[in-house]
Amino acid sequence: AAALAGAWLPADEAASIPPAEALHPPTKNPVGKVAGAPWRRRAGFVCLAACAGVAIATLQNLLPPPMTFFSCFLLMIGFSLLVPDAIRFFAIPLRILMRGKVELSMAIDSLTRSLHRNSMTAAALTVSIAMMVGVTVMVRSFRETVDMWMDRTVVADIFIAPAANERIGMHAFLSPEIRDYALNLKGVAEADTYREVAIGSPEAPRTLIVIDGPPRDNLPLINPSPEVSAGSWQQPGKALINEPYQRRFDVKEGDTLSLATPSGEITLEIVGVYRDYADDQGHITISRQTFDAHWQDPKYHSLALFLEPGANINRITRALRTRFSPTGELSIYSNRRLRERVFEIFDQTFAVTYALRTVAVAVAVAGIVLTLTTLVRERLRELATLRAIGASRLQVATSYTVEAGAIGLCSALTGMLCGLCLAIILTYVVNLAFFGWTVHFFIPWLELLPIPLWVTAIAAVAGLIPARLAAQADPAPPLRDL
Repeated sequence: AAALAGAWLPADEAASIPPAEALHPPTKNPVGKVAGAPWRRRAGFVCLAACAGVAIATLQNLLPPPMTFFSCFLLMIGFSLLVPDAIRFFAIPLRILMRGKVELSMAIDSLTRSLHRNSMTAAALTVSIAMMVGVTVMVRSFRETVDMWMDRTVVADIFIAPAANERIGMHAFLSPEIRDYALNLKGVAEADTYREVAIGSPEAPRTLIVIDGPPRDNLPLINPSPEVSAGSWQQPGKALINEPYQRRFDVKEGDTLSLATPSGEITLEIVGVYRDYADDQGHITISRQTFDAHWQDPKYHSLALFLEPGANINRITRALRTRFSPTGELSIYSNRRLRERVFEIFDQTFAVTYALRTVAVAVAVAGIVLTLTTLVRERLRELATLRAIGASRLQVATSYTVEAGAIGLCSALTGMLCGLCLAIILTYVVNLAFFGWTVHFFIPWLELLPIPLWVTAIAAVAGLIPARLAAQADPAPPLRDL
């Protein structure tokens, strides 16, 4: 179906060519319907406007979350339809820069005169670069956000948990003896415990977080409150919720929620909402005091140790491993090692996206070879005339190589603009609609600024094959047909 749809425009154009024109082609290259049809520019702007409308409607819960991907699709289509205009725009300064150099000026003229073919290739490369830029910015934004979030939330010096929980989730518990032993070690000041309890249904999963420890002010509240930061949420009947919970269940500060407990249903007041990137299911956070009042279950999943200034962290870690984890039953991480482990998992998660974006760019660059090779056949009379009036093989080859590089440069600049727009949708719309996460937008300029340079270079290298074919073309047969 996609192949048939893609073939419709060229098939319609081919069918509309008068037989006389086909038998006696004009001396100049025709500008096809795809590049010059009056509807193309209008359709491009309509797609961009529809993209913005769908994104806004999704954020306001007027459309389901999967529609965010449709807004990304509309963005790509809109920019693709505007690629011919972008090439004409970027060709203006290029033509000025190359003025006085015949073969270079000829390359830019050929670029704009052959939009009926070049625009398709440039659009494919633009989309590939846009995907690369969009995913790169989104991943780096997410990574920077998680880094800032961990700086705020991961404040303990040592973290202890059953190693099995890294594989099976929060199902194994720590022995209460570990906490007592740790508090008796020299250099350990305090020990906080952490517990998760699944309280939702399969249709609406939720998690109850139970924290035992003094107020730490390490939960990044969306609306900071001195009272909440000082620990008012740990009072009986109070609770915090994370951002995904707020979006999924449409609640806010000041609302109440009901929980079923072994001792009966209780009502909790929501006193704050905090940012959380641990998962997207939704968390309710209460103190251990509130939990113990309604659950007779002292177990906990992990332990966070706070050390005294100058304490030997390696000595304490070794003591804990020797006593409770001689064969690796426990995961014992220092603060630094835990952060490293989190980002190891993060980078592994997104590794495939880097491979896919490389493949997309490689396929698009291959399109440059095919397009310019086709244009060599289409321009045989033009090439023969240039050779007849004195153009050297090197000048002809240089013209095609520069044209290929210009396609890469125009595509890279257009793709970067499209990619930044795509990154905005992925960061502020897709993440929020699907996961309930507010991600801070971060542009890795050091990664993005070299893109036009290496894309132009790769495109120019790709143009060497058709350039060689053009330089070696025999001018005699086309001249005889003139």
